[in-house]
Amino acid sequence: MKIVLIGNHKGVFPTEITRKLRERGFEVSHVDFVTLAIEREGGTERTYADALQRSRLPARLKSLSRLRLLRLLLLRAGEDIVHFHFARWFYFLLVPTLQRLPRPSAVTVYGSDYYRIGPLRRRLQRRFFRSVNAVTFTNEATLAAVIEADPGLEAKCSVTRFGLTPLEAIDRYRGMSAERMRDLLGLPTFPVTVCCGYNANPGQQHLAMIDALRRLPDALKVKTLFVFPMGYGGTEGYVEEVKGALRGSGLAYRVLEEFMQGEKIAALRLLPDIMINMLVTDQFSGSMQEHLYAGNCVIAGGWLPYETLESNGVRMLRPGTFEELPEALATAVKTLQACRESAPGNESAVAALSSWSATIGAWEALYNRLAEAKA
Repeated sequence: MKIVLIGNHKGVFPTEITRKLRERGFEVSHVDFVTLAIEREGGTERTYADALQRSRLPARLKSLSRLRLLRLLLLRAGEDIVHFHFARWFYFLLVPTLQRLPRPSAVTVYGSDYYRIGPLRRRLQRRFFRSVNAVTFTNEATLAAVIEADPGLEAKCSVTRFGLTPLEAIDRYRGMSAERMRDLLGLPTFPVTVCCGYNANPGQQHLAMIDALRRLPDALKVKTLFVFPMGYGGTEGYVEEVKGALRGSGLAYRVLEEFMQGEKIAALRLLPDIMINMLVTDQFSGSMQEHLYAGNCVIAGGWLPYETLESNGVRMLRPGTFEELPEALATAVKTLQACRESAPGNESAVAALSSWSATIGAWEALYNRLAEAKA
């Protein structure tokens, strides 16, 4: 079966699902939405990327050229299924093209593409949802929100979770010593290590987090190292703003700006005692699940839709506001031993939900349904 996937060559999830599908015998062409380069197993095709680069439109209007070329690409593609990863609201402009395609199409909603747009853009986005044959989500809460807004979509909606490849790295390096992990990450020794967020996107709310943490008692501050992973997402200016806030916070901290994989990402998950996740919105944070799988005590904003995790036995602390964060962290530190004792339950729950062995079947079933519908 041949699939054309429109995603992001720098994005973890579209890259990983491309790799896993190929391992299962699917022929996947991965189109990068930004550049329009097409990555195939035999190499990279730049026909549309070069045409986009030659466009004389100013940068602000470049998306018009990108959409025009994407239309041509879709109409000329010979794959069996078209799959959009990330539901950009302006894809509603592709609806006439999708209606002309002789092949089925699908879109996977990532979370921020739905939650971080306003009412008008959501209405336009729904036009796109109605034009494709399947809409998939990584958790039930977002699926329910979309169906509530447009009940007519229910028949085409389903959950297809991404597997988390770093779970395999975590298992591989579980025996690594704390000293080795600190050396890899360049971190000093502290009684307690807390990981704050997982990238440099402002949606992580680092500034509000720092403002809350600076109110911690001095006795807790002096024994705690706060680690801020900022290896991707965001801008250089935002990273500098976070560093400035940290310098005046009274916290012991390290900002990690390296993009990490393999042994280092395993160390970043395994070393911390506690992980704080206070995103504005989220669908099913992979990085947070990796911290749970590694045995961290996780503090996650009570507004985040993690009911699926909790209903499957995952235990977390869930402060409802940033004002409650200092108390939640103090509780986590006091109950670290109890948290470690519950870690095996968190590990097995995350594995059941998000290991590739548990999730890849839903993707195969999706494509088989679409192929049967076409026939």
